[in-house]
Formats: sequence, C-alpha cells, structure tokens
Amino acid sequence: MMQEMKFDDRFKEVWKYTQRGLIYPAPHAIFATYWLKRPITKTELTALMIEVRLAINTMPALSSKNTSLVTGVSFDNWSSICEQENMTPPRGMQLRYPLTDKPHHSQVFPASNGSFEDSAANLWFHIKSDDANACQIVLELTSAFLKEITSEAYHQEAASKPATGDGQNGKVLGCRFSENLNNPSDPISLTKHTIIGVDDIDHFGGSFALSQRFLINWEQINMLSEDQIEDLIGRKTDDTIIPDRDTRSHIKASRVQDQNGNTTPVLRLGLPFGRAHGSSDFRPPKSVNRADEEGIYFAGFAKEVGILEDVMLNQIGAFNGFMNDRLFNHLRADLGGFFYIPSLKDLGLDQNPQYPNNFSALAAGKWDKFPVVDWSRLDRHFT
Repeated sequence: MMQEMKFDDRFKEVWKYTQRGLIYPAPHAIFATYWLKRPITKTELTALMIEVRLAINTMPALSSKNTSLVTGVSFDNWSSICEQENMTPPRGMQLRYPLTDKPHHSQVFPASNGSFEDSAANLWFHIKSDDANACQIVLELTSAFLKEITSEAYHQEAASKPATGDGQNGKVLGCRFSENLNNPSDPISLTKHTIIGVDDIDHFGGSFALSQRFLINWEQINMLSEDQIEDLIGRKTDDTIIPDRDTRSHIKASRVQDQNGNTTPVLRLGLPFGRAHGSSDFRPPKSVNRADEEGIYFAGFAKEVGILEDVMLNQIGAFNGFMNDRLFNHLRADLGGFFYIPSLKDLGLDQNPQYPNNFSALAAGKWDKFPVVDWSRLDRHFT
C-alpha cells in the first residue's frame, strides 16, 4: 500500500502516476482549448492519450524530442466523469471561493474585472516539445480525434525566447526578464507543491492548472522608464530582486504564504507568443520593436486549486475595481480557466499495456533519464 511507503519513497512513486512531461519547461508549446458539444467521457480521454502516446513512440518526427500532451479537464466535465464512473472528485478541486450559482467556477475571475478570464471550456491541452513541428503534429492528432464532439476550438503557439544560442534561459517582456524564474527547484519540491500526494490517494499523481492567455499593452509599458518597468516586475533585468521598492510589484503580489508563514510555490510554465504591434495612432516615447511579444501564455500548476485562487486573489487585492498587482495595469487575459490534470491512475493508464511506462532509470536514481524531461532546462533550479 502506498500509505505504508517510507516518506521519501512516496516522492519517487508519484511520478509513475503523473502525466508524462507535466513539469517539463519545453522551449516550444501549443496551448489548445476545446469547447465540446457534450462532456467528454473517461473512455474517450483514455483513448486519446493512448493514440497520441503511440504516435510519439512510433513517428520519427515526434520521438526523441521530449514531446508530450498534458491533458486538462474542466471541473464541470471532470465532475460528470466522476459521476459516470462512480469516482470521488479530487479533494483539491474544492474551490475556496465558488460562485453561488456555479459551484465549479471561482469568484476570482469576475472579481478581477477582466484581468483574468474563465472561458468555460471543456478541455485544455499543453502540447510541448523540443521541436515546434512536433507540437503541430500532436495538435493535428488531437483535433482529429475530437472533431466529432468539438463545438469550438482555439490554439496558441508559443516559444521561449532564449537569451543565448544554447536555447536556455528564455526572456519575456521585451527580452528583459527571465521566464518562470521562481519555480520549485528540485523533484522533491515539485512533488510536494505541484502533484497530488498520498493525502488524496485516489488521485495520486494528479494536479491542477490555471491557464491564462495574457495580452500586453505595449503603448502603456513603453511610456515607462526602464527603472519603472523593473519596479513593475519587482526584479532587475539581471534577475536580482528589488528589495521593498514597491509592495505592489508583480513578484510581491504573486507570493502567498501558508498558515505557517511559508511562501507557497506554484510551478509556472508560461511562454511568450506572437509579436507586438501598435494598436493606435498614439506614439509613445519608445516604439514597439521586434523583441516585444504580443503576450504571455501563462500555465501555473499546484496540488490544490485553492492555492492558485489565493495567488490570484492577492493579485486582485482588497479594493473592488482595482488590481493590487501593478503589472495588471498593462495586461489582461482573454482566454483561460481552471483545469484538473488527471493522474494516469484516474484514466486507467497506469496498468494499461497500450500505454507502456518504463521507470527503471528512476528506480536506479538516474533522474537524467526521467521520461520526457530534459532536466538541463531546469538548471536554474535543479542540480
């Protein structure tokens, strides 16, 4: 029994039940959102995962590129699956601030006055790879599988903007700041804060995601000096933290402490997308340039949705109609929501021969051979 395992062994065992590639900060991604004609079933989700996994294992264009499909399901749709399959919903799916008339939707979205967006989609996919073309192939496979039940779909391509020729250490906000810098720093921390553990054994290996497609108002940002932009983020362009210059900076507003006073980490796998373009005849002191992205697609992961709600609520602040986080004066989301990331056990894939798993390297303590993760891309946080 997993409950009887040694404490340290649980942190290894959980990866055998977690969707492949979930934690990997791949340089290329497609974030795909689907609205369905009816709720998808567990059988259909399982079949989709098997089909994509088979393609990744057999197609040369996909294999050996750390390609994966991370699947997220809306709380409404997953509740429907739980009812159909006589499963208990994950404990961490309980919202801390549910809407009265929509218990699977959070108050934080309308409270943000348009800064955050709940698009009420059924499915969300984080397709990721070391190769952009591989992402496109997986998207086509996924869309073809879902074609008959899809009402509407939207996808966003995104890619890291590396600061150096080795493809590492991507930058955002006009190549000023390192992306996803304050992440959990090692496999143990990732497990403790990102993945559902033995406290909810029925969903061991699952997770929760917040997806938000943020558009940046470059006309406003380019009115600011470089010092003002650094204050907006709370960090200098060399990634050093600015101490106490602005309590409403993005970094300070995005940190939430638990009951013991410890900062609650969230795994952030956001990427810049598109190229900025002027949207008016007004010309700020600095013009939009090729380094400026159209926006940032944010994907945040935690073991309970309430953690994500609390971070968002802190960014919103206590004053109705105003945002505490000053960065949100210059960006807003137009797509996104909360999604449950089912475990392999949830989908019956942990023992399915059509979905093979080889964790022999993990058992031997060889993390560099961990499936679908290039740990060198986490070298700011993991050694």
